[in-house]
Amino acid sequence: MKFQEVFVSKKYYLQNQNIKNINWYKRYLNGENLFQDAFEADDAGRIIFIKSAYDKEMSFEVLHFLQNLMLNQWLRHCVSITERKEKELDIKIALLTNKIALLDSKTQS
Repeated sequence: MKFQEVFVSKKYYLQNQNIKNINWYKRYLNGENLFQDAFEADDAGRIIFIKSAYDKEMSFEVLHFLQNLMLNQWLRHCVSITERKEKELDIKIALLTNKIALLDSKTQS
């Protein structure tokens, strides 16, 4: 086989692959089908896990977007829990500080 024949056949193969990819994306151009049945969420709307539907393909871009979204949601949730616990600790520390000050004033008098 000559170089030109190999080059032409490889080019033909790549063009066919591109056509297949374009046809696959055309079915999902409206975006409605991209995320249907792609994940499960809890009552607060946070993504619990990403699942692949057995009857359709999922592009890497959609998977990557869902992974980033899920990670961002759970990080924000963890931050809110941490901030809430920090406020609770601040209140408890303030109460303990007041009790210590009260005990100190009783022992000095």
